[in-house]
This record gives sequence, C-alpha cells and structure tokens, in this order.
Amino acid sequence: MTPSASVPASPGDDAAPSERPLGLSLLIWLFWFWAGAVVLVFLGFAVGDGPVMLNGRAVPRLEALRSVLPSLLPMGLAAAGAALALGLDRPWARPAVLLPFALAAVAPGLSGRPDAGGDLFLTALLLAPVVGVLVWYLYFDADVDAHFNRLREARGDAGAGTATRA
Repeated sequence: MTPSASVPASPGDDAAPSERPLGLSLLIWLFWFWAGAVVLVFLGFAVGDGPVMLNGRAVPRLEALRSVLPSLLPMGLAAAGAALALGLDRPWARPAVLLPFALAAVAPGLSGRPDAGGDLFLTALLLAPVVGVLVWYLYFDADVDAHFNRLREARGDAGAGTATRA
C-alpha cells in the first residue's frame, strides 16, 4: 500500500513525501538565518581590537557586547528554538515561531537605555503587521492547520492537555 495524502507517514518511512507546507520550510530557513546573524554579531563584537560603531558612536568592544547581549541572546536562542521546533515537527512550534518576534518588539526596552521608549513603540508598531500575518498563517491557513492536525493525530494527542498516569 502506498502512502496517500490523507494517511500520515510513519516516522521510519523514508519513501513518504514530505507534507510540510512550503511556508513552514521558508520559516525554518529564516529562523536559522536569524540565529546565524545573531552569532555573527556576537563574534564581530567579541573578536578584534579597537572600538566598534554602535548607535553612531565608537564604543569599546566589551561595552558594545554588554549593551546588545540582553536583547540579542534571548532573540537568537528563540530563533534557533523556533527553527528546531518547526524542523522537528513539534506540536509547540506555532507559539515558538511567534516568540522571536515578540522578543524583537521588546528588545529596545531590554537594552537598558533610558531613551528606549520611542524605539520600543516604533519597533512594536512595525512588527505588528508581521506578527498578524504570521498568526493568520500559522493558525488559520488550511494547509498549515491540516499539517499540525496530522502531526497531532500521528502522535496520538487528542488535543486538550496531557494525560495523567494512574
């Protein structure tokens, strides 16, 4: 019997075609790129001598690293976690995709600068449509919803929580 689109493929069946929607695959690549960019920023600040340009002024590397660490480290870890969750088809992948964007919206506030209020408002304003489109795609698109429903059925999760053992 050949696998069909309505029957989920078994985990060990290598001949079964991938049923992941293209948008989810693109999100995986986006999040790996995002996590890699964060690593490159840290390497750029950590390696070398002399000051680096940050916010239009030359600052020592250690000071620059201290100022970006509180915002970039959680964002990079969340981006890598979202890529892993999507790539490994975890049921908690949908909220994990939204976490890096939420952290990006509050990143100016995490920097500790007293003048971050305007940056925080502008960042949240610019990210609101992006998060809205992502929520629509992850929760209301028929293909993505069917994909996560197949994953839930394949794992035997009925949906409303975890079973308790007696």
